[in-house]
Amino acid sequence: MQQSMRFSCWSAGSLIALLGMMTTPATASPQLAVGPNAVVPDGAPLPVARVSANAACDNLGECGQICPSSGSVFIGDFGYDATNDRFAVVDVTTVDGVFWMDAQSCTIGDYAAYAGVSQRGCAVDNDNGSVYTASWNDDSIWHLDKAFGVLGSQYFGEAYSGLAVDEADRLLYAMTNADPDELIEYAIEADGSVTATGNRWTVPWATFSDGYSSASLEYDDCSSTFMTINQDSNSMEYFQLQAGELVSVGACTLPVGFGWGFGLNFATVELKVADIAAFACDFPVISVEPDEMICGGGSLPDFMISYDPLASGFVGSGGGPIGAVVRNNTDMGHTKTLWLTVMGRDLPVGTPVLFAPGASSYYAGVADQGVPIPAGDYTAVLNLGDAVGGTADASTEIVLTVHEPGLVTP
Repeated sequence: MQQSMRFSCWSAGSLIALLGMMTTPATASPQLAVGPNAVVPDGAPLPVARVSANAACDNLGECGQICPSSGSVFIGDFGYDATNDRFAVVDVTTVDGVFWMDAQSCTIGDYAAYAGVSQRGCAVDNDNGSVYTASWNDDSIWHLDKAFGVLGSQYFGEAYSGLAVDEADRLLYAMTNADPDELIEYAIEADGSVTATGNRWTVPWATFSDGYSSASLEYDDCSSTFMTINQDSNSMEYFQLQAGELVSVGACTLPVGFGWGFGLNFATVELKVADIAAFACDFPVISVEPDEMICGGGSLPDFMISYDPLASGFVGSGGGPIGAVVRNNTDMGHTKTLWLTVMGRDLPVGTPVLFAPGASSYYAGVADQGVPIPAGDYTAVLNLGDAVGGTADASTEIVLTVHEPGLVTP
């Protein structure tokens, strides 16, 4: 999957610049007692203890404190972008927005506000990088591209509080905030729209709930496990589909004042949970250990690259600077070079640089190569590797515009 961004550049006859707790099984007879206020019926069996009944929830430390906008009220659902090691996150404000957040540093990237009202749910389709959001006010599911441009919206009449994608089976799952809370299944069609399959399940909360409890949703493809926050008990709860029934498989109390939005980093197998207790900026984002059954989707690649528009929003002399964030996921420094591939040509971006472990911001000029490229829109690829034109260790797609001579504002 590749990231797509738009920026402008200028050329003078050639390309001079490119900008750049306890658990219960499914409902049984006699009914199990669940929650601190439950009364145990005569003859009812007690829940069976299991190894991961406390489901972890260890505090692994604060990732950062975020304030996506001056009017932020709280942070909604997260969706993990595995290709770029980042989360798409809902900002609950007026008008609600969505933004990219680095999965390691929790720094905020691109932000967009759009027509969706009171968005709560968020998920990334890692087959193509697009984003889904959903609202409990307009009762709709929205489909956005990587730059948060609206691709479409569909009204279903449900009050949504969370979304998650099952890429393997091409399914979108939605959590409702209702009485009772429900998990609903949708099929993802070829064009990105979704169709209700007719499958829906009442959420069998393991901890106390008096309805309207759900907050956010995640799905671990590796273990086929759903995760959602129970607002009434400030707990992370885990569920699986077993023999067609949604079954509780774990719960634990969150190490935050009031958890709402969260996401699962598939690579590091950690949860990032936003503490919204203050209902105002800044919001701490806490790294939390998930239940031991959660296994994620594998390790990160050695190198990752993403376009940095903040470092590419101007035109310099002798070539337009292009910015990138390079992540070195190894335990040692590596010297790498960047180049841009456009119209079959490989254009050097700066000179080789030693990238230390972790994330590095980088920008350099794209020099005049002496061969004209006509004005127009192009799809280019920004690459990272050992040599220009060689095998790329990481790449990201960019949509760029080449202009006729003259200074062009991005």
